[in-house]
Amino acid sequence: MTPSDHPFKAIVAIDFGTSRSGYATCLTQDGYIHYDEWWPDYDFPSIKTLTQLLFTPTGDLHAWGYSVPKEVARLSQENAARGFHLLRGFKLHLHRGESGPNGPVIRTDTGKSFNVLDLVVVYLKKLKDLALPTCRTAPRAT
Repeated sequence: MTPSDHPFKAIVAIDFGTSRSGYATCLTQDGYIHYDEWWPDYDFPSIKTLTQLLFTPTGDLHAWGYSVPKEVARLSQENAARGFHLLRGFKLHLHRGESGPNGPVIRTDTGKSFNVLDLVVVYLKKLKDLALPTCRTAPRAT
């Protein structure tokens, strides 16, 4: 099977920023570029979401992007934020993070350490989960 036999040829571009990140997709057969302006838990158009992750006390992902400040506020209001781990600026720790057995690590205020590469993977997977459906449903140029 040659590349021209595939029904979709898509380009996905990701802007993985220190404080904000976004993506754009393009189906090559029509050239329409789609970028997301509406993010979960954010009521205003923005081409990027926050590059933030919030983990539970047990280390499970609880929220990402614009959902993080909303969840931090909710948890704080309910006096339930204790033990949660807010991670911002983790991209910077790819180069200046503390050395760990599997790459650089970042420590939270509570002393818990997270592997920076794992954080990047978790975050980029969340962007991917939003980007891929747009490759299937992007409007066709007429």
